[in-house]
Amino acid sequence: FQHHEAAVQLSGRLGGTRQTISAEGKDFDLKNYLEFLPAGTLPDTVELEDGKIHKLSLAVVNDNGEVSFNGKAEFSNGRFKVMGTEINEVAGLANFTEKDATIFVHAKAEEQAASVHGKVRWDTGEPYMNLVAESENFDPGQILKHSPYQGAAAFSATICGTMDNPQVEGEFKVASGSLYGYSFRKANAKVRYSDQRIAVEHFQAEAFDGYLQGEGEFYTTDLSYNAHIKVDHVDASAAGQFLPGTIGRFTADLGIHGRGNDLDQLIVYGSASAADIQYQGLQVSKMDASFCKQGPSITLDYLSLGFPEGGTLGVEGTIQDGSKLDLAF
Repeated sequence: FQHHEAAVQLSGRLGGTRQTISAEGKDFDLKNYLEFLPAGTLPDTVELEDGKIHKLSLAVVNDNGEVSFNGKAEFSNGRFKVMGTEINEVAGLANFTEKDATIFVHAKAEEQAASVHGKVRWDTGEPYMNLVAESENFDPGQILKHSPYQGAAAFSATICGTMDNPQVEGEFKVASGSLYGYSFRKANAKVRYSDQRIAVEHFQAEAFDGYLQGEGEFYTTDLSYNAHIKVDHVDASAAGQFLPGTIGRFTADLGIHGRGNDLDQLIVYGSASAADIQYQGLQVSKMDASFCKQGPSITLDYLSLGFPEGGTLGVEGTIQDGSKLDLAF
């Protein structure tokens, strides 16, 4: 028989204690059937909008009152929203029973492509996922519009839990990217997501012609983040706004706190040291500093300078906009 654009063939055997029905169909337009989706099938955070099932097979067995089924669906042109993010170009294959579904899916979000495979159980009261997501070129900055991060990542991650509260854990690698407009390359990290919190561990990257390592956390609710970064052999001229007027290389141990891409709310604090550099035109054989930078203002808790000719100088105070000095010696 025909229903809308879909063609369906039915066969089976009724009567007795064992009844069977088989169905073969093609060209189902999902928007014609969304109203028949039972309430509660999808969580409130997931909204199914469109899609097409090109081929569907289904076998249902009623064995003395115990109903079971299995089937297979090939689909494409899917579109839905997850927590407000539009997912489109969804295509793939699903093998399903009354207990679970095994899926192989490709999809895009904001033109960022990823594939997902694994199992979704629905005999647990609420659908439960055990999936693997992968991509060779996925830029999360295109989805988190107010994130200070930009850069395509290759990743492989496991996704477990319910759709309302997924638990994600994986490894990410970035050939090149930027944070607040500062470039980095050869970055890799372990990333975990749970309860709207992204935790970054074992982060390593090259930046400012030196090396970075650290960890941090990012909250998707308000886009706030905290990080602890150690930098080694970094070119001070490439990070000029943090140590203005400095030429040479330094190491540092930094804490970072901010929200979104608002530089005025970015706070960087910690300690730094260097040898054989120039600071504000002075040749310095050794430098040690403790500072806090918020917006355009840098507060020096202390700055200790040692000179090639001998002698030392201690400085504390503030530097505003890189040039307005209020220092005590």
